Parts: sequence; C-alpha cells; structure tokens
Amino acid sequence: MKINTQVSKNGALVVNENEEALCSTYDPLHEASTWVQRIDIKNIKQALVLGLGAGHHIEELLKQGPDIKLSVLDCRPNLFEIFETHRPLIADRFQFFCIGEGPDLDDRIFNFVEDCQPTVLCFKPAWKNHETFFSNLFASLTFRNLQMIEKSLKVEIEKDVFDTSKLEAQKNLLHLKNLHESLKDFSNETALKISVLRELWI
Repeated sequence: MKINTQVSKNGALVVNENEEALCSTYDPLHEASTWVQRIDIKNIKQALVLGLGAGHHIEELLKQGPDIKLSVLDCRPNLFEIFETHRPLIADRFQFFCIGEGPDLDDRIFNFVEDCQPTVLCFKPAWKNHETFFSNLFASLTFRNLQMIEKSLKVEIEKDVFDTSKLEAQKNLLHLKNLHESLKDFSNETALKISVLRELWI
C-alpha cells in the first residue's frame, strides 16, 4: 500500500493510495460540501463516518455540524497521520478507529455501535481499493446481517421467522428498532425479545 499526497487543480490537498485518489482531484472542497449537504445533519447527534480519505468531508461536517460527536473509521492509519499533520486543530475533535480488514468486526467497534448508536455515514470516494471491505463493514454496523443481529441479541435466530430481504433496504441506519418489520411471526421467544428491545432502543 503506497500512500502519498498531491495538490488538486484548485490548490487543495489530495491523498492517493496506489495512485488512486481518495477524493476529487479537481475540487475536493466542493465534493465535501456536496456530500455534507445531502446529510440531514440537524437530526444527527453522533455519527460514524466510514472512510477518511483526505479528510475534507470531515472538516466540512464539523463546520456545518459543530455539535455532532464524530468518529471516523478506516483501515489505513497513514490517513489519520496525514490528517493530523495538515489539520492539527481539527484532529482532536473526532475519534479515529483503525481496524484491519479481517472477516470479524472488532469488538471495540461493535461495543461502540451498541452503546452510542451513531448514524453511519459513507464517504465512498475514500473507499477506493477497499470497496468490499467498507461495504461489508456498513452492512455489519447497520445490522444488515443476521450475524450482527444474533451477536447483539445473544441468541440464534431461526432463518424461517426472519425476512432477510428487509436487511437490504437502503435506509441510513437499521438498528434493532427497525427489526420488528423483518419478523414474520411474533409468537416465538426471539421475535418477542426483538419486539421488546425495539421499544427500549430509541
């Protein structure tokens, strides 16, 4: 993995990994602003952004939502070092998680999502070379797979009482409060537990 920096056509920082730019090479500031404008930030208290890239989107998100508790997750520690070098005053305003690309989700991240229930945001330009990793991570962090749901509930879910097609819905965040929609039968113990947790998980 080779990471280096360059300057965009309008003079802003661009970060490359293996010669792939992790943000716009023409106007990364406009790209970041457009990305934040698509987010309903007034209703977000805590956010977890997947993908750091050059970090312009993080700076813009903090500018437009100064009260948001922000965390960023990436698999490349070098990106945070670059961010910290170029924006030392901003780097301490968010929490950075760096995890490997293994099949299992880091318990720190799982516990963080369980405890804080952040809105999970995707900055896909920063995913280059790691699209599958980030896509799978998004599915796990938004409880779009049965393994995460079972881990959260500490039970094994019978596949015939669960409508897995609902897990593919393009909602920003699924979480347990939405899972009742996926159940076909509320008569069994697992369904009842999810129903109760839905009421508690606000």
